[in-house]
Amino acid sequence: MCRSPSSQSNRPQSNTEPSPILHHLRRVRQRERISVRNVARHLHASLEEIKAQENETTDLPLSVLYQWAVALQVPVTEFVAEPTTELSVPLLDRARLLRIMKTVQAILEVTTQVRVKRLGQMLVEQLVEVMPELAGVTPWNSAGYHRRRCDLGRAADFAIPYQLQAEDRAGT
Repeated sequence: MCRSPSSQSNRPQSNTEPSPILHHLRRVRQRERISVRNVARHLHASLEEIKAQENETTDLPLSVLYQWAVALQVPVTEFVAEPTTELSVPLLDRARLLRIMKTVQAILEVTTQVRVKRLGQMLVEQLVEVMPELAGVTPWNSAGYHRRRCDLGRAADFAIPYQLQAEDRAGT
């Protein structure tokens, strides 16, 4: 369960000094192509809490950063890296291998062809051999589909009884 973050840093800030950047949760989440809703679901938090936590000046406890790391399947160090420095080569390679593994897992999830499954399983084994921590990586999120603006959500399937509408208008 996530605690709501404190928006105040423990350090006093002067009005002329900009707030320091404390973490890069939003940047990492966007890079991993994971929605705010999926993070909220995984962390059992509201969208508002997640958006507040993503504010890079929000001072978060280390336990919350670890929860984010599990949700995004990245090391905690990616959240606290300096924004002006480029990712180190090993970390960049790890991120690329992780994306490849997620793609292979997604292909294995949807394919029905035996040859494609066999090749995918071989690729998974080879990736795990190169980087053992890739074992157990899940595929890209594929639940549901993206609605267009003109599509209606599930709420449109439920009619509001006329009596409730009339009571609402009457103010009772």
